[in-house]
Amino acid sequence: MAYHTATTPSPRYPENYASQGKLVTSLSIALGVYVVLSLSLFIVQLWYALATNHVIQLTDDAAELLFVSGTTVHWLHDGFDAACCAVGLKFVQRASQNARVLGAFAMRFTPESSVDSFDQRNFFRIMVPARMMNELWAASGPEVEALSTPRFLVWWWPLFLVAKAIQVLGLVAGSSPDAAWWLAASQLLNIAVLYLSYRLLEGLHERQELRAMARAASKHRALSA
Repeated sequence: MAYHTATTPSPRYPENYASQGKLVTSLSIALGVYVVLSLSLFIVQLWYALATNHVIQLTDDAAELLFVSGTTVHWLHDGFDAACCAVGLKFVQRASQNARVLGAFAMRFTPESSVDSFDQRNFFRIMVPARMMNELWAASGPEVEALSTPRFLVWWWPLFLVAKAIQVLGLVAGSSPDAAWWLAASQLLNIAVLYLSYRLLEGLHERQELRAMARAASKHRALSA
């Protein structure tokens, strides 16, 4: 009679690791909608700039339609901005927790301070988010090799700051003919920032998933030996 030893299936993830697959999918869809709204707002601001500088002439009906469309898109844009920021911060907090579960140590930023790093009320902390994401990216990578920092991680935060600075210039300009040009330019840069944010989001999630599965498989082999 042959006897077969029961085997325990290998767990996909280590204990206490929280996969963020569903959150990443939801946030990716939201970022896609946000890009469409940013592009729409760019078009509206471009038309405002052309009309304000008398490059084109709008009828009263066209001007009213432009105003209503611009206001609607603006409110939707701000709503998605707030939603994406809130979900993005949740992702960062969980990613920081996961990094520690996956064996990272001596990290400067805790899950709580990772979220707090985006509080930009202190000008001297303006580059803290970039340092935090660089640390989180490195801590989430393969344990046996050091990979080079990707370009989207290098440019993501500086481009965000440039986009915000141009937006502030547009708001300060107020009713000046140049205001709409500044605001249109900021939206165009914002689209680039959203793309880089998506690359960062997907890349960080993929790194943690691969590291989590590798650690789970390694532990299972050790216990089965």
